[in-house]
Amino acid sequence: MIQAKLAKQTNRLGARLIAKATRLVKAQITDRAARNNRSISHWHRPEQLWPLFGSSRKG
Repeated sequence: MIQAKLAKQTNRLGARLIAKATRLVKAQITDRAARNNRSISHWHRPEQLWPLFGSSRKG
């Protein structure tokens, strides 16, 4: 019961923090992938990321 109450209270704040964190993490991942030219298919589907740095891979 205590955990459920805490979860409900923290969900609102947690959702905001998680949203910010995921944005930052995704940005870092895409930056690293663009720099290193490594595939990050385990994070995203490649189709979604082709527009970001597909040209650098092909060239």
